[in-house]
Amino acid sequence: MYYGRGLEKECPLEEKEIIMSKDFIEYYMASGRAEKKLSESLGLTWDKSIQDWDLVNSNPERIDDFLKAYQELDDDDEKFVLMQLIVASFDDFQSDKNFDFKLWNKCSIILEKEHFIHIHTIYYWSMKENQSDHFFISPFMEVIFRKVIHYYQ
Repeated sequence: MYYGRGLEKECPLEEKEIIMSKDFIEYYMASGRAEKKLSESLGLTWDKSIQDWDLVNSNPERIDDFLKAYQELDDDDEKFVLMQLIVASFDDFQSDKNFDFKLWNKCSIILEKEHFIHIHTIYYWSMKENQSDHFFISPFMEVIFRKVIHYYQ
């Protein structure tokens, strides 16, 4: 698990640089154990050689199932891994026309409430170098990032 370590308020880094500073937060690496367990319980693909488990298994049609499963979890490692899958599944919508805003509201509440588990997921999916270089879900994740960044300053 990672937790923030104090940086001075007058730190000259940009908000997102603060999040990614190694002196500030250690990156959370999920174990294959969590991916394997979730794959078994949710009927997903798993193999120890899979690199992007969340992208391989993302499925917008199963977001409601994934969110229900998330609510049953107590293990932070499993929560981290499943939330990566949930966010990747939202990103698969690729347009507002099909986007499920009701499910997104449920997800965003979890991300805000449990940001200490998901800060790197929030940061990663909100990243954009320029307007043409971002994920579909980036504007939605940016809103959450702005709401929780003050915890890390």
